[in-house]
Amino acid sequence: MKRLVVVECGVCWSLAIGSGGSSNGDRAMQELIKLMNEFADELESGLDQSQFNAMGAKIQESGKQFKALGLSEADAKQLTLKYEADLAKASTRLTSALANFENKELAALANLNLEGLLAQSK
Repeated sequence: MKRLVVVECGVCWSLAIGSGGSSNGDRAMQELIKLMNEFADELESGLDQSQFNAMGAKIQESGKQFKALGLSEADAKQLTLKYEADLAKASTRLTSALANFENKELAALANLNLEGLLAQSK
């Protein structure tokens, strides 16, 4: 599920490239960048599964909004160039935060006392 969010961000990026500019496109791109940074903030500070799912849903909704814009190819190129650096930065940050979050979860699992659990099941 966690990797799905990164994939969704990639989908949003692809939709942004294909959907365009104008003030609606600007607002949609700004919202996506904001959501990606908020999600990275949440991951860095620690969040539970319901918060994780809620942030993923917001990013998916953002992707739907991009698709619904249906703006021209020329606007798409302009918008992509305008926000390329910000999107790349937010995407890199989110990917890093997600990897750190997953590493913390794996470390917590490694610290479980499995011997105690196994002894109880015998």
